[in-house]
Amino acid sequence: MVKKKIEMGKLESALERLKEELSVEDWVLIALYSSPKKSYPSEIHIQKFLFLAQKYLKTIDIEFQPYRLGPYSPSIKDSIEVLIGENSIKKASNGEIKLSKRGLEKGKQRFLRLNDKEKKILSRLGNFISNMSEDELLLYIYIVHGHKEKSDVINKLLHKRVNIAIRLIKKGLISVSLAAKIAGMSLQEFIEILKKKGVKPYIAEVEDIDKAASFGSNTRL
Repeated sequence: MVKKKIEMGKLESALERLKEELSVEDWVLIALYSSPKKSYPSEIHIQKFLFLAQKYLKTIDIEFQPYRLGPYSPSIKDSIEVLIGENSIKKASNGEIKLSKRGLEKGKQRFLRLNDKEKKILSRLGNFISNMSEDELLLYIYIVHGHKEKSDVINKLLHKRVNIAIRLIKKGLISVSLAAKIAGMSLQEFIEILKKKGVKPYIAEVEDIDKAASFGSNTRL
């Protein structure tokens, strides 16, 4: 009986280690499976999904480097190419990346290896990311999380930051206070802009005002 308990303990430890040793390819599949549509508009969305996911899940260990389009991981790009080669994911002519039938099953298997808390976090993150355009996602990452190089891309986005912030509000993805930060305006100034454009909700809540100086805490993740 004691021997069986020891063997069960070893098995549980082995399974836990196996869970922790998910490869970058596995995480790409999990990223895609976490999206409501099992797809993303571009590779950039997968890169940024895993960059953000790593901030929530300690089991993800992917190295990112500053890049003109924000945080970037060569290993994610390589993994996407491998998965395309083995027909686990497909890349459309417009840049959309989605799971194939084979990839859907593989993604499901890997997703189910996560605990309930991890599944919930990644599912909410997948919904958050999939509802953003490239411009919205890049500016959000730039303002909220940094990890970037100065670039022509970011400079162009900064010229459009007010309109991008308003689009994010209309989509219901972020709070008024965080949108003000992204717009580069005070909370009061941004609310006046929303009022003039007839965008609701434009009335700041106490919580928004209290947290106006905090970048990441107001996202609805």
